[in-house]
Amino acid sequence: MVGCEQEADGVRGDVRLAFRVAYLGTAGRGRQSQADGSGIQDEVGRSFEALCGKGVRVHGAGRTDAGVHAVGQVVHVDVPRKFPLVEDFWLRAVNARLGCGVRVWQMWVPPCDFHARFSALRKRYCYLLDTSRIEMPFRHGRVWRVGEGVDWEAAREVLRCFMGRHDFRSFCAGDVKPEESTVREVYRAELLEEGGMVRIELEANGFLQRMVRMLVGATVRVALGKEKREWIVRLLENPQKGASRYAAPACGLYLMDVIYPVGYAPKGELTFFPRP
Repeated sequence: MVGCEQEADGVRGDVRLAFRVAYLGTAGRGRQSQADGSGIQDEVGRSFEALCGKGVRVHGAGRTDAGVHAVGQVVHVDVPRKFPLVEDFWLRAVNARLGCGVRVWQMWVPPCDFHARFSALRKRYCYLLDTSRIEMPFRHGRVWRVGEGVDWEAAREVLRCFMGRHDFRSFCAGDVKPEESTVREVYRAELLEEGGMVRIELEANGFLQRMVRMLVGATVRVALGKEKREWIVRLLENPQKGASRYAAPACGLYLMDVIYPVGYAPKGELTFFPRP
């Protein structure tokens, strides 16, 4: 892709670069900047600043809660044109300045109007649940341990309820401003079982605060027999009359991919799945 010069922080001549970023949230860090400088955005920003010799603002595709992991988070930055527009240079240089829990693994030069957040069409999340008889220590902090005896067919029925366009106000944490819409369209809600692990994949045109965790939490509650599928249906049909209070733990959630219009980003080639 051929980029063009940007005007960043009032300086002509900067070039916009985009990156896919993977990180572990096991230290309780979120993607967004924190007051104490411990956020993923802060760490990535410091790496670019050390490399470029000036303040570089990192723009992310969206926030992830503290404790949530990412495989395909996307950020963009505006950097001085003097640097080579070569992927290998940027991956080596940026990663050399990052801690072991964060890595940039893909770089490209997007079109001039690309924005990591506002250009995104869809996001895809994956939630991992451990259903094995014995919990393995290396899965701790990376999955939700639910054990055996869960009705996963009931869970699949619940996930089918989420498909399509709905008002998800009942599955949103925090206050919603009157002018904000809580309507989202879910394109994929799938459950896969793999050798003692269950993977729930959700893809939509956007997610509300803590929405993925609340959808998974409600799904598992039905699968455990603590609620009926009809409870989910009522929350979707009458979002003003109730709310789910059950959010799955952050440790099992992974932001897998951010999807853009054709020509705005190359396909993310995932060389691994985040198996704990």
